[in-house]
Amino acid sequence: MEAYRQALSRVHEAMQWFLVADELRVLRVLTSSSARLPVLEQIALSEHSADARTPFAVLEAPVSAGDDGWELRCEELRDDWEELAALYAGADPPLALPALEPPPPTHGLTRFVGELAWMLAHLPEALPGLTLVLAPVEIEDPRVWVASLRALLGVASLSGARFVVVELDEPHLAPLLEELGELVDRVDARVDEEAARRELAAMIDLMASAPPGADGARLAGLAGPSVAPPRRWNAPPELPPEDVARLYFDADLPPGLADQERVQALKVAMLRAAASAQAGDTATAIAEQRRARELADDIGLEREAVVLQIALGSYHLQGGDAPGAERAFESARTIALDRRFPELGAQAQLALAAAQLFDQRALEAAASYAWAGHLAHQCGQPVLAIEGYRLSGQLYAGEGRADDAAQAWQQALAIAEAAEPAERKASTAPEVADALAALLRARGLDERAASLEEQAALLRADAEEPPTPPTEERA
Repeated sequence: MEAYRQALSRVHEAMQWFLVADELRVLRVLTSSSARLPVLEQIALSEHSADARTPFAVLEAPVSAGDDGWELRCEELRDDWEELAALYAGADPPLALPALEPPPPTHGLTRFVGELAWMLAHLPEALPGLTLVLAPVEIEDPRVWVASLRALLGVASLSGARFVVVELDEPHLAPLLEELGELVDRVDARVDEEAARRELAAMIDLMASAPPGADGARLAGLAGPSVAPPRRWNAPPELPPEDVARLYFDADLPPGLADQERVQALKVAMLRAAASAQAGDTATAIAEQRRARELADDIGLEREAVVLQIALGSYHLQGGDAPGAERAFESARTIALDRRFPELGAQAQLALAAAQLFDQRALEAAASYAWAGHLAHQCGQPVLAIEGYRLSGQLYAGEGRADDAAQAWQQALAIAEAAEPAERKASTAPEVADALAALLRARGLDERAASLEEQAALLRADAEEPPTPPTEERA
């Protein structure tokens, strides 16, 4: 769409100048939340420009109220170094990057500065520095982020590093940028959201008005004739609809996919629902999403119909209709289990619990989270199961039901013990062990609490093991 194309074009032009203007130290990219991912992709593509002389590292760790994110950024930076080492080792001619040393005993921003300074000092002569793209997925406290960047940019030993800083929606960094003066360039790549909505609505209308037999751009909502193009003189004869349906059946696909008009109607309904929800028109979003779910069922897309039903519940919840959301999620769970999609049943149950919590029915939500954990465990989804039981225990504890909380957390830890190491690493099992330890210590069971605290420390140590260096080439 034109609104997004203009924003990305501004980012492209700013990056091209930043690559050749060596006097610049920082490029601030201000964009909209809805354009964050395409903007990051546009920035990352600049690494492959003929004018790019330094490799890029994209760091997306969030800034929360209790964690400024620098510890996680250290891990992201080390991961990027390992990827670069593997990439340059296979180049022609190869370029050697030294192996990383063990992490230093320091933490946070101090550790990050030390790690970055070491990397800059050990780069091969052919690489004059590093370009760091700092793009937190979320910033809860902008003051913490601004203070961190001010300290980072003030370190003299990091002169070989250049920075692209991505801000979303609001220019919190303006005072810092003024301090840096001519070392900074700026680009405003925010999207005109109203124009983008109008463009999307027009595109959906064009999709809906595509004539039978249309193909290509017309089906995608681009400009085209209002009638289907004539058949070529040498085109093979069209198969009867029943023969086309048989081909889909033989390929183990729903025969309903042969009905291209119904498939197009499904795409239009899904897009209209999403666009309406984004615009805050939840009534239209619900109506279009319900139509999309019905079309998916008619076509024979059984799994997709369950996913659409879960999304229907989320639109109800967005509109403040908790009872409607609960009915949608309960229906999605029932259908998913009937159709033998247990992982979708667990997801629907988690969503149901969230709707009950939204409606301030904590005990019902706690029971629903526990059931979601049970369903996820049954279908071999330990990470989801641990989270379900964790949330259940958290709600029970908040309602003064300590025994029920302990039971839920014990179930979560039992699942974690039986899980694969990678699954434990991706789970919230350490937080569960901490919570259960605190509960037991409050009851005077210090020995059992200490054992759980030791278990939490071991789980965290497993999660902090250095990742295996990647073998695939950087995208």
